[in-house]
Amino acid sequence: FKRIVNAKKEGKTLVGISGAVPREILFAMDLVPFFGENLSMLVSAQGKSTPFFGIGEGYGIPNEGCSLYRLEFGLARSGLLPHPDLLINVGANCNANSKSYEVLSHLYSCPNYFLDCPSGSTEEDLLYYREEIERMIAFLEKETGRELDRDRLQEVVNLSSQAHKLFSQICRLRETVPAPTGVRDLGRDTALMTIGAGLPETVGYFQDRYQEVQGKADRKEGIVPNERYRVAWWSGMPCFDMRVFNWIEEEYGAVVVLDMNDPVTFNSVAGESLGDTSDPIAYLVRKTFKASGRRFTSAYPEVREDVIRSCQERQINASVFFTNFGCKQGNAISRIVVDELKGRMGISTLMLDGDLLDARVASSTQLKEKLREYFEMLSAQER
Repeated sequence: FKRIVNAKKEGKTLVGISGAVPREILFAMDLVPFFGENLSMLVSAQGKSTPFFGIGEGYGIPNEGCSLYRLEFGLARSGLLPHPDLLINVGANCNANSKSYEVLSHLYSCPNYFLDCPSGSTEEDLLYYREEIERMIAFLEKETGRELDRDRLQEVVNLSSQAHKLFSQICRLRETVPAPTGVRDLGRDTALMTIGAGLPETVGYFQDRYQEVQGKADRKEGIVPNERYRVAWWSGMPCFDMRVFNWIEEEYGAVVVLDMNDPVTFNSVAGESLGDTSDPIAYLVRKTFKASGRRFTSAYPEVREDVIRSCQERQINASVFFTNFGCKQGNAISRIVVDELKGRMGISTLMLDGDLLDARVASSTQLKEKLREYFEMLSAQER
């Protein structure tokens, strides 16, 4: 955040990016990436989002869209977000992302580069995306007058890889019974990986974090005294009130040990699965293609066995699919996941209607009531 605040006074280019944009390239060019959706989540978590949703809706943004961008539009219109010099976005199977950045480009009156990521995972798809990244680099060099230092990129990608390996090791420790870390802590980890992949400070943080979680795992120290339910949480989360997760931990001994922020889900960004960093661009291509969120919204046959494997590794005995109101890609797969878990593992899944950031769709109280019914049903089945 200091980098964002100081960018203008230091004469640096501020680049608004979506979550899947390879920010390692921006760091290597001494540009400052700005992830507006992350700030939307922070505003919502503080309970201050409602007036900004109103501003976005007043601008003409329909409330059926993704709340990440509806809130970001309101924050941008109100002047509370820094004004980027450039925008770069990559859909990675998210249509809301792709179109929303066109609106942001209009709002900010600045250039927007759409980094086109194919939905498939063939060798041709990977080659195409590599060429897209090279075109993005050419765009940045033209707009900023700065040339990418490939040696510097190698250094940044090496740091990014170190951080991802540590984060993946932390997530692997969720397989431990009882689970030594919870979903809220991992949400913080994910945010740091999203905004800081490639920075030395990020590596230092994850080195300390891994030692902390490994120590708890070694001592069999769980985040709840009596772990009862090990939950797979699919799709998004109620970021407007993450205390919901503390509540299910305290009330039911229910710990989320598998979710879409976890880089090991679907064997995605586990460090070894990305290969080495000798070719930095190829590494960044693999990183995007194997990200959990992208794989989850890809063709389901590609991830079917990984869904089951992940649940077996984490010893799942409960499942919640958060049907995020504004997400069309994530919700589309819900029926298949529900049937797959029931048919192959005998696990019933709660379909929990809500929204990432907009509490008006379903309040914390309403979410808790549905969760209460679900866990009491599971408890009754055990008797």
